Amino acid sequence: MQLVLLITLSLGPMTTTEALCDGPPPKTPIAEIRLQGLEITRPRIVHRYLRHRPGQPFQCASWPAEKAALESLDIFATIDLEVTQSDKGLLLVYRFAELPQFIAFPAVKATDQLGWAGGGGVSVLNLAGEDIRLDFYIRTTLTPDAFSATEYMLYSHSPQVGPLPLAWELTVAHTDSNNRLVGFAERSFLADLILRYPLGLGALEGLVVGSIFTVAHDPETAAFAPGDGRTHPLFLSSTDRDWVPRLGVGLVHDTREKLFNPHFGVYTEVSVSRLGGPLGGDTDSLELLADVRAYISAWGRDVVLLSSLGRYRPGRMGAYDLLYAGGANTVRAHSTLPESYGRHEVLNTAEYRMEFFERDPFSLFGSALYLGFQWVLGIDAAFQWRDDSGDPALLSSLYTGPHILLPGLDRLRVEFGVTQIHEAPTRWAYGLSLGLFEKAYMQRLRVR
Repeated sequence: MQLVLLITLSLGPMTTTEALCDGPPPKTPIAEIRLQGLEITRPRIVHRYLRHRPGQPFQCASWPAEKAALESLDIFATIDLEVTQSDKGLLLVYRFAELPQFIAFPAVKATDQLGWAGGGGVSVLNLAGEDIRLDFYIRTTLTPDAFSATEYMLYSHSPQVGPLPLAWELTVAHTDSNNRLVGFAERSFLADLILRYPLGLGALEGLVVGSIFTVAHDPETAAFAPGDGRTHPLFLSSTDRDWVPRLGVGLVHDTREKLFNPHFGVYTEVSVSRLGGPLGGDTDSLELLADVRAYISAWGRDVVLLSSLGRYRPGRMGAYDLLYAGGANTVRAHSTLPESYGRHEVLNTAEYRMEFFERDPFSLFGSALYLGFQWVLGIDAAFQWRDDSGDPALLSSLYTGPHILLPGLDRLRVEFGVTQIHEAPTRWAYGLSLGLFEKAYMQRLRVR
């Protein structure tokens, strides 16, 4: 997430940033770098992202890059840089106010498939001072079918493994639900690991994905028949459980200036994954994926977001792996129905973000926090193919509403939308969507 930035620069007598950086580049070498305020974070975590070094001159262009990199760690409420002149040269003092290590939050959202769900969650933002994030939450459905589904999730990630620049994400989830879309009693488990490593070619990274998904058979349900004249096998194995192993590779090119609330840059990912087949298990399919998110600076601090996620998945799969659209993380204001499914999909979003303030720091019970506020206007358009031939179905919506930027949660999205009713194209439906984190990110994580 983006962090509040306060900069005080002085060379002997007080000197403004503009006076220091608009004139000739300062030639006085840096004599010393100090870090203050690190009560939890290990100093080497910060030094990893600093471009300034003792013995070198101060570089005005390096500070914004340092700031963006440190903000992306999402463990600081504020960062200040103070530059003063000493007898031996420049003294750089980086001052940090750390976010609380533990953040509890209500895990409430309008789920894509099960309606409104709620529960509790806790985030550990800086485990052992190593910038390891750990989230855990329990959530159950509230309406329309109260307590019909319960989800347990553990999520963890870090941009490093010790000294190695190996970014990783681990997700472990268990779902116990009466799946109203496919119409079966679901008891499933997912473990997913993502690894990213820089290839030494600018912003290009290699990607490796591995996961295992398993779902217990429902003895009362053999197939999914959504009423469109098609029947999909629900389970594939002759045992009491289907297993779906997955292994994939890909490339990522990321030029966003920061990870949370970026104002410019492009994230691009392409990958291919094998599910089952030679890996074993009960399915036998491929997934070709392309994910593009472009952030464009607009008037003032406003941002235009253009995102597109495409997934092509030929092969043999159970109906539990079909993709659904509708809700906060796909097509806002659109109800998710059994007919809103596809084997392949392309999800598109165009969004204008009016930024009123990006990060206002404040203290609560002695903890440093911040708050930001945006108002967004946007359009969603989802294309779904139910097989390898034929025209796609189109789901679309218009939406507007506030985004509240929060530490540890990226943003709370409260969006009011309008969409056409497919059964009656001249009629319109209205709805409220509620979600956490970027929709362009969360649409990748929806499983069921």
